Amino acid sequence: RDLTKLAAMGVTRVDVGCTLGEVEAMLVRVAELERQLAAARGAGKANEERLVARVRKQMQRVSDQEEVLQEVDQHVVALHFVADSALRTLAAVRLASSSSSDGVRAA
Repeated sequence: RDLTKLAAMGVTRVDVGCTLGEVEAMLVRVAELERQLAAARGAGKANEERLVARVRKQMQRVSDQEEVLQEVDQHVVALHFVADSALRTLAAVRLASSSSSDGVRAA
């Protein structure tokens, strides 16, 4: 990339048809583009890390919500059991009440 040696030797054009100044300008531009690319890669990596952290946080929230839903489900099952028992007890009380009132009527 050291073009001064070529210039010192009297070379004013290269085989691609450009002056040394144009080639030097291209090399400066390439170096700038390489710097921008490295910066973009760094920014992309930082964005990727932030995105991964955000996804992990959301996954933890979903996991926490699943645990809460499992607890709620267990409570619902227990409430169904209690309600079923209460209905059976109520039916038994009504049957007993009906039977005792039938016995009172028969007497």
